[in-house]
Amino acid sequence: MNPVNPVNPVYRRRLLAHRVGIALSIGAMAIGLLFLGWILFTLLIKGFSALSLAMFTETTPAPGGDGGGLVNAIVGSLLMVGAATLVSTPIGILAGMYLAEYGEESW
Repeated sequence: MNPVNPVNPVYRRRLLAHRVGIALSIGAMAIGLLFLGWILFTLLIKGFSALSLAMFTETTPAPGGDGGGLVNAIVGSLLMVGAATLVSTPIGILAGMYLAEYGEESW
């Protein structure tokens, strides 16, 4: 009996399992995209009203204080990226030079 024959019960069972799996995967993807769209829509609607120049230029207030901005977080992120770049760039360049010179003989 040909295994691709639609009359074959093993083939029909596998085809049904495949179709059910695909349908469940598409359903899970649709639910995930629905929630993602909902979150993004809410973020855009409520977030645009909070954007201002003060948000990017003022420091973070004390707990319980009103107003304030994100300059501390932005500067901290830039410092961490700068430090990581200063540490990782020489290591990467030296590793590349080592592999170019001595790495041809082995993996």
